[in-house]
Amino acid sequence: MSGWIKFEKGLESDPRVTRIARALHERQGHPIESGNAVPLQLVTLVCGALARLWTFADSYVRDDDTLDMSLDELDAHLGIPGFCKLLPPDWLVAVDARTVELPGFQAHNGAHARRQALTQKRVASHRKRTSVSTRNAAALPDQTRPDQKERLDQTRPTERDRDARLSAPDTGKRSHGDNAPNGTRLPAGFTLTPARREIAEGEALNADRTFASFCDHWRSAAGARGRKSDWEATWRNWCRREHDQGKGNGINGNGRQLTLQSADELEVAEIERGFDAGKTDEQIAGELELVPIERIRTLRALRTELPRAQH
Repeated sequence: MSGWIKFEKGLESDPRVTRIARALHERQGHPIESGNAVPLQLVTLVCGALARLWTFADSYVRDDDTLDMSLDELDAHLGIPGFCKLLPPDWLVAVDARTVELPGFQAHNGAHARRQALTQKRVASHRKRTSVSTRNAAALPDQTRPDQKERLDQTRPTERDRDARLSAPDTGKRSHGDNAPNGTRLPAGFTLTPARREIAEGEALNADRTFASFCDHWRSAAGARGRKSDWEATWRNWCRREHDQGKGNGINGNGRQLTLQSADELEVAEIERGFDAGKTDEQIAGELELVPIERIRTLRALRTELPRAQH
């Protein structure tokens, strides 16, 4: 400890503190023999006076580390006559009859010093936190070393890789890692392949016309309704529904010729089954992809109002 008073743990055992306490005790007419301990109450008194001096200086010390007070005035403030004269010169020194100096006080205790100490504490805390996360991180390759640069180049996609990926036909399928939680939009490369044509023709549908209707419908669908996790399954389901609704050569599954009225009845029956199963309008609309949700809501409202009208 030098040049300023640092009030910290262990101050009471500082030799200069015990020396001041011994001098105060001898001033009271109680000399202490060599090797004997200084009374604890006097050590406590000295520490308390130093703390009081520190807080007073923290409020009133000037930029040049001086106080506009004499030694006697400062003793009166601390309540211990002759106390300041017992302090070592690197703690307190009289400049003249009306001024005292606390050497280095501003450098260690001023506002700037406190801000600097807090900054250092925050930086140390930040380094401690980040060291945990970076300790196990893999080091980046050193591009100045040929062997490291070669390893880095091997991990980068080549022009051939990018061209192959862009030119590959889109099958409408996505790997597990590529799927968004709500599926994807109909891919631009989703075309009428021979396999898809076979599915449509197997349901007795006009494959070209059905595929054009399929693409127009899903590319114009807004929001989450236009995203699917499996477009191949969606195409198969679309073809089956087109057939069931009488668009496959005009014949339903029972061999009966379907009219516009019978197709409408089939649609209403499917919606009614959804009501009976306790499904919501949104769930039914998701299953019956060609039925507008407004139609489902209208049928539900009519179904609710009918019992009331009968009463």
